Amino acid sequence: QVVKYAHDYGQHTAYLVIYNITDKLLELPTDGTPGAWPPYTELSGVRVYFVHVRVQPPTTTASKAGKATRVTLTHADLTNPDTT
Repeated sequence: QVVKYAHDYGQHTAYLVIYNITDKLLELPTDGTPGAWPPYTELSGVRVYFVHVRVQPPTTTASKAGKATRVTLTHADLTNPDTT
């Protein structure tokens, strides 16, 4: 959808803000340097930047929380509506 809007408005750059309402950390794919922020991908001539925002407040202090669970998303997860 973000790519369609970019095409509709003649833009070559778009930003997708992802509001994470879980306690898991998201790992997003990137066509750029791994670890660089923000991650991005090139789709149909549009560079889409992913801005990940964790909105759930912590339930405990960082020292007591332990290691966070990570969820790795792929390009297919973000571009194919039939991916589950």
